[in-house]
Amino acid sequence: MKALLSAAILAAVCSVWASEDPRIECPDRQFAYEGKCATYPVLVKSVEPEYPAKAKKENVKGKVVIQAVVEADGTISNVEVLTEEPKGWEFADAAVKSVKQRLYKPALIEGKPHSVYFTIRTYFSPEDTEPKK
Repeated sequence: MKALLSAAILAAVCSVWASEDPRIECPDRQFAYEGKCATYPVLVKSVEPEYPAKAKKENVKGKVVIQAVVEADGTISNVEVLTEEPKGWEFADAAVKSVKQRLYKPALIEGKPHSVYFTIRTYFSPEDTEPKK
């Protein structure tokens, strides 16, 4: 079953963890990184996480916050679970498996692909797994 992803996936990517410099002013949809303006990575392939069967059966909602790196080639690495609520329902495993399958157009600095950290929130809700009528 599919889980509900945060509606603001790109907003989550906007939580890029970089050494932002407040003295640098960048155009909209860019951020300061190492004294230069960079574009945000753009999600090009997403895989919905599977809703853990045990959690679905018990009608348990969940939330997972993940930190990862979008590499210069658009792949994902260094995936780390920051929070999982509630614990013990396999939400983190499902979210990590999903995030590792993503593909991005990488961040660009001076027109060249660059690796950056980002955070993403995944929400699981049993009512979102029901078939649509």
